[in-house]
Amino acid sequence: KAVVSTQSTGCTPISCAEVEEPTEPMPEPQPEPEPEPEPEPVCVKKTPQICRHANKVYPGAQLSPKGYYDNINGYAACIALCQRTAGCKAIVFIPNPRIKRCYVKGEGYLPLADETKGRNPSSAEMSCLEECQ
Repeated sequence: KAVVSTQSTGCTPISCAEVEEPTEPMPEPQPEPEPEPEPEPVCVKKTPQICRHANKVYPGAQLSPKGYYDNINGYAACIALCQRTAGCKAIVFIPNPRIKRCYVKGEGYLPLADETKGRNPSSAEMSCLEECQ
């Protein structure tokens, strides 16, 4: 019976056993996949309340034959009227208890100004409603 000496080589019969080389070549390392692009942010349009300027007016450039419409039931209704009116770019809503008045403004209205007549108006530009929040 043959005795295997582990003192001279420093290995056990298992660790020194010849290991067969693999017959298939090792696969090439694959490049890391490209990271997924970040999704484009979704545009959430501004609301009429975000676009509202309290106690401010846009002077000038009134549309329609007299420049305003009476008995418009609220700021949102005034905006909707402007959106249906050709050439309307801005509104000023006057919440007078007797006659709720909506001024529709065309191209060329003046910059936002302070209200000086005590009418408590709400004003908005239609372009604001197209902007993302």
